[in-house]
Amino acid sequence: MTDDGINAQTTQERIAFKRARRIRDYYLHLLMYLVVNLGCIAVNLLTTPGKIWFIGLTLFWGLGLLAHTLTVFVFDKYFNGQWERAQVEKLLGRPL
Repeated sequence: MTDDGINAQTTQERIAFKRARRIRDYYLHLLMYLVVNLGCIAVNLLTTPGKIWFIGLTLFWGLGLLAHTLTVFVFDKYFNGQWERAQVEKLLGRPL
């Protein structure tokens, strides 16, 4: 295998690892969202059931989670590692 083949493979591997980390980070964010919000719901309903305050927290954080979801699973399809590589090659005026 030539040096170009090795470089292309390692670049592809870096892109794949970056994508896997982004997906892992998303699922950790989702898990944290669920655990913390379920805890806040429980605390709210057990301590002050007459005043519901957890809805604002859940909705506000939910908007952040929605943005994270779109970033990882929608926008990455269009602006993924391949797109980044193409842009770098375009800027350099040569293939990587």
